[in-house]
Amino acid sequence: MTTKRATISIQQWNALCKVLAKIQSLPLWVFPFLQMSIHDLHFHATDFYVYVQYVTPSYLSFLVSQIEHRTRGVAWSQLLQTRLSALSQFVNKKILVLTLVHNEHGLTVYFTNNAFTHIIHWESY
Repeated sequence: MTTKRATISIQQWNALCKVLAKIQSLPLWVFPFLQMSIHDLHFHATDFYVYVQYVTPSYLSFLVSQIEHRTRGVAWSQLLQTRLSALSQFVNKKILVLTLVHNEHGLTVYFTNNAFTHIIHWESY
């Protein structure tokens, strides 16, 4: 997996919030952040970043290995299996990944485009 930090514009953040707000199964702690401006988000979230990821065969192999060895338990292996299934169709392609952390909670969302309008997969932990 090759990653590179990316910046996010106000327009991209607003579009992303609209898309995420439609997902009723998101953890409840996420929704107040979707009401914030990108500026306020940086003050209230424990961590927030966006990066470009190239989904490589070696990263998918790494996921398979982690799943097989159940390195962090059954629940984590199931989460990785879902991630593997979602990302497998994007081998050697660029995707965008957003990670939002608040205290002990985390949300990672994988997108196919710079407009942040098409979600490949999301996971909370």
